[in-house]
Amino acid sequence: MLSRLRVPKRRGDWLLGRWVAKRALVLAGEADTERSVAVLASASGAPEAFVLGRPVAASLSLSHSHGVAVAALGPAGSRVGVDLEAVEDRSAGFLVDWFTPSEQAFVAASGNGEEAFAATLVWSAKESVLKALREGLRVPPKEVEVAPGRGPADGDFRPFSARGPGCDEWEGWWRAEGGFVYSFVSKPSGGPPRPIG
Repeated sequence: MLSRLRVPKRRGDWLLGRWVAKRALVLAGEADTERSVAVLASASGAPEAFVLGRPVAASLSLSHSHGVAVAALGPAGSRVGVDLEAVEDRSAGFLVDWFTPSEQAFVAASGNGEEAFAATLVWSAKESVLKALREGLRVPPKEVEVAPGRGPADGDFRPFSARGPGCDEWEGWWRAEGGFVYSFVSKPSGGPPRPIG
């Protein structure tokens, strides 16, 4: 995968994401050193971790953007998704193409110059669900509808709910700080994520 990334920034983010995942596995007691961990793409493209060639008994999700990376671990058999996004403007066409009418209304109702933050929040929450499904954008994003609670970018976790694909229900958590939005989902739900280490 790394060999296909031609842009240095993308290569750097990809490598940082792998290192953060390896470090998380060491801090969680799944490995003695980062060197003993391999993070590989599964057939679906979702990350899978191996320690000394053996699959790790934990669910893993990771995300990276703009020189920042985050990893989430859950018990074996759980579904875990994490996403981080830099807060940035998204065009009206982006919202129409990727957001449900309810999500578009959430962004429009934010007002006071907060539309970029609201759109980033919706996109990040949606991406975390798609990652927990281990499908990414192979599932049309409009098949997942998120409903985040509003709040400031103060680093505190706040809940969001999501539905889809189909009748699947999700409970997640988001927080914002340093110009980024972080979103986490897990099934079964276990409350807000806890730092390890």
